[in-house]
Amino acid sequence: MKDDIKLADQYVGKGVDPFIETHRNIEEIKRRPVVLPKDIAMHRDGTVVVGVQPTDIDAKEFYRQLGCDVQMGQPKLKIASADGVMLHQPPRGEVQQKLIKQLQQIGMGIFSCENIDGAVLLLSLSQAAEVRTNQSQADRFAINLSRKTEQPLAVIVRDESPEEWMALETIKPSLIILSPSDNRLHYCRRFFEWLQIKEIHVPVILNFCYDCSQEDLVIQAAAEYGALLCDGLGDGIWLEAPYGLDFLRNLSFNMLQSARMRTFKTDFISCPSCGRTLFDLQDVTKRIRSRTAHLPGVKIAIMGCIVNGPGEMADADFGYVGSKPGMIDLYVGKTCVEKDIDFTDADNRLVELIKKHGRWAEPEGVSMTHL
Repeated sequence: MKDDIKLADQYVGKGVDPFIETHRNIEEIKRRPVVLPKDIAMHRDGTVVVGVQPTDIDAKEFYRQLGCDVQMGQPKLKIASADGVMLHQPPRGEVQQKLIKQLQQIGMGIFSCENIDGAVLLLSLSQAAEVRTNQSQADRFAINLSRKTEQPLAVIVRDESPEEWMALETIKPSLIILSPSDNRLHYCRRFFEWLQIKEIHVPVILNFCYDCSQEDLVIQAAAEYGALLCDGLGDGIWLEAPYGLDFLRNLSFNMLQSARMRTFKTDFISCPSCGRTLFDLQDVTKRIRSRTAHLPGVKIAIMGCIVNGPGEMADADFGYVGSKPGMIDLYVGKTCVEKDIDFTDADNRLVELIKKHGRWAEPEGVSMTHL
C-alpha cells in the first residue's frame, strides 16, 4: 500500500488527482451491490436508455427504433427494447404526448429535465440539493402542498468535485446518471470508489457523449464503457452520439452482452481460423447463425479443429468442432457428446442437440415445418 501511495504521489498536479482503488480484486471481479428503485423502470442485468428529440417522436418508425413490436398501432416491449427514454424536450402536441403515454403504459421509463406527469425528474447535483432543501423546509413547517418533487428523482453528476459529491448523501436520489466530459475512466473509477466508501447503493447509469464516425464510436464506446462494466462498475448505458436511435440502442445492448451482463441474443464464439481448420469457418458460422440467432442466452461455439477448439470454447453451452475431414464433433459444455458426424448432417444434429437440452425456441412467425 505504501508503494501504491508513493507512486500515486508522483502524479499530483499532472492532470488528474490520484487515488487508490480498494474495492477491486482482479481475481474475483464482482458487480457493485445496488438497490434498484421500485419507481423507475430498470433492468437488473443492465439498463439501456436512449435520448429522444421531438423529431424522433414524429418519425414513422419511432416505436420500432426503440426496439418495440407494434401491434394494431400499439407498442409492445421485446427482449431488446430500450428500458428508458430521455426526453431532451417535452412532448409537443397531443400526438407526441399520446405516444409517450403509451410507452409509459407498457412499462418503459421516461426521463425528463422538466416536470412531466409520470416521468423521472432528472436534475443536476446543485438543482437536486436545492429541491431537497426546499422539500425539507416544507416538511418542517407541515405545509400540505402537492409537490412536484414527489416524483422519482434522478441526479446527473458531470464534472463536480468529490467535495460536491457529498450532497448525494442528503439528496438520496433514486438513480445517478454519471456523465463526465473528460478523463472518463479515471473520473468514474474515483466516483465509484467514493460510493463504495460511503456505502451508497444507488444504481448508476453511465452517460457518455461522442462526436465521431460510427466506426470510431464502436471502438471508443466499447473501450470506455467496457472497461467499467467488465469491472462491475455501472448499472446501465445511456449512449449519446449523432446517429439513429436504433443504432445507439443496438450498440448499447451489444456492449452489455459483451460485458457478460445482459444477454439479448445468441452468443457465438468462433476460432480465428488457421491451417488446421477443417471446413469453411465463415460459411458454416453464417449458416449456423441463420438457424440459431433467435436463442437469447445460448452460447454456441464453432471451432475449426479439435487442437485448440475445446479449450477456446470452454464457457460455451454447445460446441460444433471439426474432428476429421468431413466430420464434426458436437459438445455440451466441455463434454463431447456426439463424434464423427457427417458434415452434411451436422447442422441438423446441432439443432436437435439444443432441443434435447431444452434450450430451443421456435423463431417468431416461423412454423416448425420450415426448420
